[in-house]
Amino acid sequence: MRNVVLILVMVIISAGCAAIKHANELLTLKAVADDQAHFDNVVQEYDENFKLLIEAVEQGTIKDYPDKRSILENFGEPINVNTKEINGQETVFWYYRQSVKFFDSQEVYLYFNDSGHLNDWEYSKADH
Repeated sequence: MRNVVLILVMVIISAGCAAIKHANELLTLKAVADDQAHFDNVVQEYDENFKLLIEAVEQGTIKDYPDKRSILENFGEPINVNTKEINGQETVFWYYRQSVKFFDSQEVYLYFNDSGHLNDWEYSKADH
């Protein structure tokens, strides 16, 4: 019996030493898992906001969000911000789509004037 207890103590000590020896690797794996969980939450939140934006465009209530600030507060950051010339004038536009679906995604373009007010929008349904 004494030998069994001694063997168990040795196994426990050895296992503890192995865990300490690889602590940095274990901490790195934990950090990667935590980052992935955070990324998944960000993607889920973005896609939920995108669904709300699609609803606002389809129902015509997008006009109730007249400027950049109200758009950001209600629908979050766009995937891309860019400019293009429309009627001889540089116009800022924001591009929204599903966060990780690059192809076959619905798309929304929001166009703003120089003072940051929403001028126009385009909505493109996904091709299925």
